[in-house]
Amino acid sequence: MWLRSRRVWWVAGAVVLVVALTTTLVLMLGHSGRPLPTARARQYRSVDACLLTGPAGVAEQQTAAVWSGMQDASSATLVRVSYLPVVGPETAANAEPFLESLIQRRCQVIVAVGEVEVGTVAAEAPKHGDRRFVLVGRTAAGGNVSVVPPDSLHGIRPAVADAVTRALQA
Repeated sequence: MWLRSRRVWWVAGAVVLVVALTTTLVLMLGHSGRPLPTARARQYRSVDACLLTGPAGVAEQQTAAVWSGMQDASSATLVRVSYLPVVGPETAANAEPFLESLIQRRCQVIVAVGEVEVGTVAAEAPKHGDRRFVLVGRTAAGGNVSVVPPDSLHGIRPAVADAVTRALQA
């Protein structure tokens, strides 16, 4: 009796092993001769465009449209995009260190949205002639500053995408 039950376990184990190996081989080799899909990894350039936002980040409707425009510009130009929300009090003194961190991160294009953030960038942009700035919703002077009106004719998203693309080419 003991020998018979041991043989049953060996046979059952062998059957499970054969089924597992067969399933693995079918899954690995059975792709019906179809070519495997090409890799979809995007090769980015070593150029960064950064968004300075208010404390809500990209959750606010206008800021979400700006972020979408930056992503469109990224798809078209292969630049890396990121955003940084200014947390804490809504003051220029508080926003300045956040802007400075984007400059230290070597963001070539800095986009600002939000009243305090745009005001801070407008004041600091002339000091950083090697960078390009895009301000959403406020006019500013300077050869390195572009402005996207908040009521752009065709919408903020394409206007931001266009402004970022142009700033990268300048």
